[in-house]
Amino acid sequence: MDTDEQKPGLETPFVSKSEENGAESKEGLNKDEIFMEAKKQLLLGGPLVISVMFVGHVGELALSGASMATSFASVTGFSFLIGLACALDTFCGQSYGAKQYHMLGIHTHRAMFVLLLISIPPACVWAITGHILEFLGQNPQISGETGGYPRFMIPTIFDMALLQCCWRYSSSLVY
Repeated sequence: MDTDEQKPGLETPFVSKSEENGAESKEGLNKDEIFMEAKKQLLLGGPLVISVMFVGHVGELALSGASMATSFASVTGFSFLIGLACALDTFCGQSYGAKQYHMLGIHTHRAMFVLLLISIPPACVWAITGHILEFLGQNPQISGETGGYPRFMIPTIFDMALLQCCWRYSSSLVY
């Protein structure tokens, strides 16, 4: 199967080197390759941009619900995971400095396991965010709107746990 005809996925690069002698840009890529890269990046990042930037056009209630849900998710889940993943910076840095390279993987895998386990309670909290906010005295309409948004974000907390571990592991190898 030719590389130009491959179905795009995680295995295919954003921009493949072209051997055609088309109109080359300063970076060595032709206009078609730049267009294809921009198209792939928009397909990956488009839903995030749409959900954040255009929710205000839906209405004031949707904007307040999305804003509150994003803040709630950041405080109860993402910030918590980022703080816990910072411990991996120390462990991996020490292992790399001591030339105990086998310990880098062990620390990273342990951190992944622990952070995945710790991600379960925030995911349960996110599932009932609307009820929690209503119990705390928030406007019932805003609470109802806020409750739906974090439910769709539940899978991202598990991804964030793994991403943070990979990020900390990689940063210990660079510095």
